[in-house]
Amino acid sequence: MGLNLGLTGEEGWQLDLGYNHYRSRKTSNYDPSPGLTNEVEPLQGIIDGAFDSSNIKIRSKLQTIDLSLGKSFSAGTASITPYAGIRYAKYHQQINVQYLFPGGLEDFIGRSIKFSGFGPRVGIQGMLPINNSKFFVKGDMSVAKIFGGNRRQNISDTLTDSGGGSPVITDQQSLSENNNIDPIMFDGAISLGYNVNDHAAIDLGYRYSLIKKVLDTRDTNRPGFDPEPENELQGINELGRKNADFRTQGIYLEFIYHL
Repeated sequence: MGLNLGLTGEEGWQLDLGYNHYRSRKTSNYDPSPGLTNEVEPLQGIIDGAFDSSNIKIRSKLQTIDLSLGKSFSAGTASITPYAGIRYAKYHQQINVQYLFPGGLEDFIGRSIKFSGFGPRVGIQGMLPINNSKFFVKGDMSVAKIFGGNRRQNISDTLTDSGGGSPVITDQQSLSENNNIDPIMFDGAISLGYNVNDHAAIDLGYRYSLIKKVLDTRDTNRPGFDPEPENELQGINELGRKNADFRTQGIYLEFIYHL
C-alpha cells in the first residue's frame, strides 16, 4: 500500500513525498532432506540428524519514504516524468522455526534481521490517459543506493524436552551481530488508476521490489560464532550466503493527492 503527496509547479516541475508499505507472511512444513533446501527462503536451520518434522514461519516488512523532484514532459497524450531524490528504507524479517524430534524433544529457533538507511534514488514515471475518461495507466521504475545502512541480527535457540510430561528447557543459546551494508534497491510497478477529481487519484496494480544483499541466509541452527576478533556468525553447514537478496511482489494500492 502506498501514499503519495505532491506539489505541481510551473513548466511541469513536481515535488513528491511518497510512503510505501509492504508486508508478507510465509508458512512451511517439511520433512528433513539433508543438503536440500525447501521452498521457503531464506535457508534456516537444516539439522544434520533425524527429526520427525519442522514448521517455519517467515514474516517480512519493508517500508520506504521517498522525497523526489521531477519534471514532466509530454509525449502525445502521455506524460513522462524523470525524477531524482532521497530514500529512507526500513526492513524487518522475523523467522521462527520449530523442530519436532522423536521422544518429545523440540528445538525452537528465532531469527530477526533489521535494516535501515538513507540513500539517493532516481527513476522515471509514465502516465497514459485512457481515451477521454478519468482512467489512466501508470508505470514507474526506480533505483536507489542505500549508503551506510545498519543491519542488526539476533538469533535465539531453545531446546526443550517434554518426554516426561510438561516441556522442560534443556539448553539455550543466543547470538547477535551488527554490520553496515550498502544495498541497491529496485522498484517497478504497473497500475490502472482513476482520477477522483483534479487533485486526488487512486490506482491499483502490480509492484515488484528488490533489495540486493540485505539478508543473511547462512544456516545458523545451533548458533556458532568466532569469538576472536569479532562475534561473527558462522554457517555451520555452509548453506546460504552472508549477503542475499530480498524480493517482494504482488497487488499494490496507492492513494495520490497533488496540489
